[in-house]
Amino acid sequence: MGDKNNNTTTTIADQLKFLRSILHSDDHLQTLPSGDYQQLQIKLDYDIQISCFFDLLNLLNKPLTINHLNDLRIIKSSNKCPLDIGQ
Repeated sequence: MGDKNNNTTTTIADQLKFLRSILHSDDHLQTLPSGDYQQLQIKLDYDIQISCFFDLLNLLNKPLTINHLNDLRIIKSSNKCPLDIGQ
């Protein structure tokens, strides 16, 4: 998400702001303090939730990438819309 032509870097704050803009509600993206980490929860359609932890102090001016996530989980809370392993 960074622009290499003008040497700008997208920060985690920019990424979270962008995610909030495309989700239906602020309730669908939450960051919660959890000890030394922040917990990120993203609620999607069909009762699907993605959650993970990241170290905000180490990522303050950096983008959030898969390498910076801890305990990444995808949780489905109901059987409204069955998913198979490929989805």
